[in-house]
Amino acid sequence: MKDIIILGSGPASINCARSLLKINRDFSIRVITKDSFLLSKMVLPSVVRYNLHEDDIRINLCDREFNFEFGNEVLDIDVERKKVYTDRGEWHYDMLFIGVGSVPSRIPFRNDRVFYPSSFAEMRKLREFIDSGGRKIVIYGFGMATIEFLDIFRDLQVSPVVVATSSYPLSRGLPGDLGKLFFNYIRGLGEFYFEEEIVNVDSSKIILRSGKELEYDALLILKGTQPVKVGDLELEVDEYFRTRYDGVFAAGDAVKVRDIITEGKKHIHLNSVAWETGFYAGLNMAGVLSKY
Repeated sequence: MKDIIILGSGPASINCARSLLKINRDFSIRVITKDSFLLSKMVLPSVVRYNLHEDDIRINLCDREFNFEFGNEVLDIDVERKKVYTDRGEWHYDMLFIGVGSVPSRIPFRNDRVFYPSSFAEMRKLREFIDSGGRKIVIYGFGMATIEFLDIFRDLQVSPVVVATSSYPLSRGLPGDLGKLFFNYIRGLGEFYFEEEIVNVDSSKIILRSGKELEYDALLILKGTQPVKVGDLELEVDEYFRTRYDGVFAAGDAVKVRDIITEGKKHIHLNSVAWETGFYAGLNMAGVLSKY
């Protein structure tokens, strides 16, 4: 029986494990994750919208071939000895899958009123903050996540302030004319400051580059995501999701994939892409060579 270690518990990791077992049951699969339980990160905004708790979003996988190591932070990977070291132990692998995903881009200011959509605990805290009377919510960034939270805050009768460094919404995906036209449909959902930057945050106010000061109860950072790095490993993959290390595969947000429009490789942080790339990685780890 081959020992498989899967790092991360997002869609790429879970779909990788599932496709592995569909092809060959002769695998022992250990999933190592820093999360305290299994969940889909896509549901995190709904924790705020619907006041969800842990049992509402927990994913239960009954397959006995899965062994979960929750609350484990990966410290190092020795690709020569084929070992994974965490803060709670070490494990040998025959094959390793890296699906550690991405994390929200961060700002250099931090206090207990700065929130990121990165964990269940963070989103629970934001919902409890709103329920306790916090109404002055500032959103920093204007991508797809901002659109979702504008809708959530409307349902919660919160009118937020949005600060964006771009000149219009969704600037990474929409041309200027279309982005500005789209803004006409949502301008009533809050107060907006475009081509601005947060330069300081203290306990009472947020200061913008223009000198404008914003009072706030909570600051939600939605400035996109960046791939998680695993030590010094290079996570460039081929069309079979193999890295340059023996027996090591990677997929999901942590790796660059082919962009069907430009034909170049780029990070595409979408749940659907993570699911699909994880599936193909699992097939290839099981010995079914299949290009993505």
